[in-house]
Amino acid sequence: DGGGGGGCVICLADYEKSDEVRVLRDCGHLFHTHCVDPWLSAHATCPVCR
Repeated sequence: DGGGGGGCVICLADYEKSDEVRVLRDCGHLFHTHCVDPWLSAHATCPVCR
C-alpha cells in the first residue's frame, strides 16, 4: 500500500505517538514530516504515487 501501514516508507521506521506526521491531501499517504518535506519542496507529487 505504501503509506498508511506500519511505518514511513521513506525512512522505514515505525510511527511513534510523538512523531510529527504529514498526510498528503490528494492520496492520503502518511509520512514523517521531516522525511517527506524535503521531497515535497522539490516535487509536486507524492513519493509513493508519483
